[in-house]
Amino acid sequence: MDTIKKPSPFQAIRDRIGISNSKFFIKLQYLGWAMVFPIIVLPISALLLRFGTLMSDTTIKGITEKSGVWYVGKIMSSMGQPAFTYLPLVFAIGLSFGLSKDSRGEAALAGALACLVLQSLLTEYSLPSLFYDRVMVYHKGKNNDTLSVLNGYSELLYIVKSNQVTWGLDIGVLGGIVSGSITAWLYNHYSTIKLPQAFAFFEGRRFVCVISIIVMLPIGIFFAALWPWVQIGLVKLGLELINLGYFGTFIHTLLKSLLVLFGLHQILNTFLWFQLPITGEALFNNGDYIAGNTYTVNGDITAFLAGINGSGLFQIGSFPEIMGGYWGVTFAIIMNAKKERTKEVMGLMLPICFVCSLTGVGEPLILPIWYASPLIYFIQSTLNAIFGTIPAAMGIRSGFGFSAGWVDYLISFYTSWKMATLSNNRFWANPLWLIPIAIITALCYFVTFYYLIKFRDIKTVGRDSELIINNNKKDFIEEKEKKIAIRIAELIGLNNIIDISNCATRLRLVLKDNSNIDEKKLKK
Repeated sequence: MDTIKKPSPFQAIRDRIGISNSKFFIKLQYLGWAMVFPIIVLPISALLLRFGTLMSDTTIKGITEKSGVWYVGKIMSSMGQPAFTYLPLVFAIGLSFGLSKDSRGEAALAGALACLVLQSLLTEYSLPSLFYDRVMVYHKGKNNDTLSVLNGYSELLYIVKSNQVTWGLDIGVLGGIVSGSITAWLYNHYSTIKLPQAFAFFEGRRFVCVISIIVMLPIGIFFAALWPWVQIGLVKLGLELINLGYFGTFIHTLLKSLLVLFGLHQILNTFLWFQLPITGEALFNNGDYIAGNTYTVNGDITAFLAGINGSGLFQIGSFPEIMGGYWGVTFAIIMNAKKERTKEVMGLMLPICFVCSLTGVGEPLILPIWYASPLIYFIQSTLNAIFGTIPAAMGIRSGFGFSAGWVDYLISFYTSWKMATLSNNRFWANPLWLIPIAIITALCYFVTFYYLIKFRDIKTVGRDSELIINNNKKDFIEEKEKKIAIRIAELIGLNNIIDISNCATRLRLVLKDNSNIDEKKLKK
């Protein structure tokens, strides 16, 4: 059973600033619950996309274009890609539905419309162009200037990707979170509104669909004015990271982890992965690249896939956490679950962890945990940066075509091995070291989060007061449920209850006042 109560990870902060019943923290915990709706579609999409991409990759020996395997891979990719292409829209629908007071479809529809309108307002030749089309216009410098294709374009609005000028303004998943959350708030406040008779058709829930579209205009103006500066700041930061070596890996990995929560990591990654000029010898013949010749290739990912020696510095930092750290967090949650719920939690967490670690898509595992506990979020981001820097400092280089999971580790192993053989320190640069590093990362994550969850009493999966229903004891359970309901009413007070709702396993009560509830008695 869930009630709106003080989330224990925030207790010290809330006491310190004197807001013991802060609505902000309560709503943040609700946001964590609502994240389940958009996240639930990602594991199967990740599997289809990753293996579909692998099966349609013609650079792999034996796979040719328009062959049977190639077609199967393309179909699988087509099934898995939409969830990630339209991830902001998925979040907008999920949050507007999950955060609405009665989880109605009208809220989801309004959330989807709001997200699409917000995205449309931030496209090329729309609001951002009105503000910044002639601001910070790039002017070609040297003849070999790698950014020369930006000549005449605003650096605030455009980026270079694969040597092509591309509209760069993208608020990512944050747009879906903002539009979904605002729509849910509008729905909860105005879904029962009454209008004059002439406009009666638009009252109630229909009004929410209308007002959510209108409200996106000031939201769009806000992002159009502010966001270009956020993006250019992250790009400039990426430029500074280049000269820092493996310390740059530490900063990049830390910031990337922190930004994932809002879907903004791609802003920082875009420059490092697709624009950063990397010069080195080609390790093997690969298309236009001849082994032994020196080339300059834009982007860390592009350079690694081309087999350019020295690339992979801004990709290697993601492997230890995804290959090992995810397992440590997962088993920490499982071991902290109540004994009667251990099997249930294992059945939920292990398949999700397996998919995330295999494919490198971490959102299904980490986002619900992070939104439920910002303390875990910050500590995990720091550990990710520390363990991600270790292989970079050892000279190990690895890369990916999709994400830093076990699949891409195996696919990129040959290139990593070739780089190690040319390294000044062949022993430590061996990519096989990533496996023991991943195991050590998993153990450190497990110990850290096991005791963090236990002693901070963080309500991860399986640690709440949910009832275990035994269908073979129906009469006994029904009688027990009646007693529990009566006891809850006594402790909370019937007049104190605003709304009652439930999902498959939880009873949720929205209360007028939760400050005088004895939680120990309630849990009994």
